Amino acid sequence: MTTLVLAKRNIRIHLRDRASLFFSMLAPLILVVLYAAFLSAISRDSLASGDNGLDPQSAAIFIDWWLIAALVSVTSMTSPTMGMAHMAEDRASGRVLDFQAAPVSGRQIMGGYLLATYAFTLMMSLAVAILGLGYALAKGYTLPTPASLALALAAIALSALVFSAMGTMVGSMLSSAGATSAAGTILGTFSGFLAGAYVPIGLLGSGVASAISALPFNQSAVIIHDQLAGQSLTTLTADLPPSYYTELSSLYGFTAQIGSWTIPAPLLWLALALFGAVFATVCASRSRHLRV
Repeated sequence: MTTLVLAKRNIRIHLRDRASLFFSMLAPLILVVLYAAFLSAISRDSLASGDNGLDPQSAAIFIDWWLIAALVSVTSMTSPTMGMAHMAEDRASGRVLDFQAAPVSGRQIMGGYLLATYAFTLMMSLAVAILGLGYALAKGYTLPTPASLALALAAIALSALVFSAMGTMVGSMLSSAGATSAAGTILGTFSGFLAGAYVPIGLLGSGVASAISALPFNQSAVIIHDQLAGQSLTTLTADLPPSYYTELSSLYGFTAQIGSWTIPAPLLWLALALFGAVFATVCASRSRHLRV
């Protein structure tokens, strides 16, 4: 019960801090602006040009679904920066000592931060997903199958948990607003690249792509892309040889590859869950170090 009380307190702080809320959503907003300005047109024209036989309208629909999936995945990565900031603020101001003066264990305090960060991250990720689906409906696009939507929901929930645990872990190691701000900026800047959102991962060198595929950022993005945008990719390449599907799937990050090995989808889910377990375990071990 104490953990829930602390979590509710932290959630209220998250929602009242509008400046931090804006900056936690800065990476998805930048992604929207980039694609609205020029990246969407470049990607669409690149797909529909030449003699590949790709339908321009299907290419446009695919790019829109790909962007929706990218926005959802990046949001789950950047939203936990809110929790990092408020944890550092509590430590810097001495409020953590006030908690410790009460009959509250360090694990309960840490659990309150983690639970609040997870609830906030899940809420923001689902809000972006709902907005994306609403946009797709307004454009008349065919929605993913119910099974794909259910798996996408599970992937969003898992990703939110993994990156909330990671953000809480990082926040527990920082005790100043400056260090937390720098960490949040780095996370927000690089999450889009690590998820293959700013630059399709297939355009990177094989060594870089392999390294990125071993990280939870890309693993989360691959799963979410496959569930939300996989159907549009199948439609796009339906009348073409299978090699086109394989090539575009690799280019746009629908698969994770380490060298020549393509990581099976079940293993991606397992790896992402294991990352979350490691981050949560570190959080638990760090709970004894919640000091100013």
